Amino acid sequence: TIFNEGWGQFCGNRMYDLLKSLDPTRPVDTASGWFRHPGLKTDVESRHIYFTPLKVTHTGRPFVLSEFGGYAFCPEGHACNTDKIYGYRIFTNREDCARAIVRLYKERESVHLVGIRWKPEAGQVKLVFHAGLPQALQSCLISFGNMAVQRLINSFGVAVMAAYAGAIKVDGIAVQFIVSVTSALAVFTGQNMGRRDFLRIRQGLRSTLFIGAAEAVAIAALTFVFGQHFIRLFLGANAGPETIAVGAQYLRVMGAAYLMCVLMRGFLAVITGAGDVNVGAVAGFAELAGRVAFSYLLAPYFGILGVWIATPISWGCGAIVPMVRYFSGKWKQKALV
Repeated sequence: TIFNEGWGQFCGNRMYDLLKSLDPTRPVDTASGWFRHPGLKTDVESRHIYFTPLKVTHTGRPFVLSEFGGYAFCPEGHACNTDKIYGYRIFTNREDCARAIVRLYKERESVHLVGIRWKPEAGQVKLVFHAGLPQALQSCLISFGNMAVQRLINSFGVAVMAAYAGAIKVDGIAVQFIVSVTSALAVFTGQNMGRRDFLRIRQGLRSTLFIGAAEAVAIAALTFVFGQHFIRLFLGANAGPETIAVGAQYLRVMGAAYLMCVLMRGFLAVITGAGDVNVGAVAGFAELAGRVAFSYLLAPYFGILGVWIATPISWGCGAIVPMVRYFSGKWKQKALV
């Protein structure tokens, strides 16, 4: 926000252009709540409404209710001058003020939507499908791979099935630490694509890989030391020794390979965040093919251990695609918007 309402407002368009030249990625509210003079440049339709019903009109810009309510409460010990309290409604105790604020947010009947285009624009629908379908395809492929591998695991008997059921729950918790960091990188990449700040994206990737690697090492240490305890935690004290041993074996194999998971998800986060969404589907297919193929190839020679090993190998297969795409630099020409 450059100016609040009309207070000291001058050369609004020049100030807007100056601020956009310094940082073109952020929306600018040139004169918050004060867009009455024609031709004023702004990125949002900002309104200050206290006493009249809110009417939202469609102007082609985001509508922002940047001031409303005007409720005031002066808690003892938190004001320099308790003799003068400014507000459109003054409260003498905290509880009444809190209830009034909650009621203010819940009064939806005072909002009148005028001129809103409820019919989605064709371009926006196309954009949603363009971004969402490859991600959905990737998830479906991974699910099909899981089902194919589950069938192979079932052939090893009840003890192995039970061990796998408990181990994947622990594995799912562990992977979330890596997923959270790499998901943040995808958002970070998308924000910086607008500025074409590829150096900052590269720095973000390096930081993410470093954090993810530290997490992977820590998780690996925990699974090696406490693997059997984790399995007992999920399967209970009645789980047999074979089940505990097989489940702990799975966790140790995964723990040793989480670094590969960090590589795959880290590079894929940059590629998808940049808008190169089709690469995600290709990577998903590579991961699926690797997991299914190596599970069935290694199981006859290494037993259930071969199935466990196939997952890290599939991560490697899935990592190759986004890594090749990243170092080719072609993702820099992509953008969703």
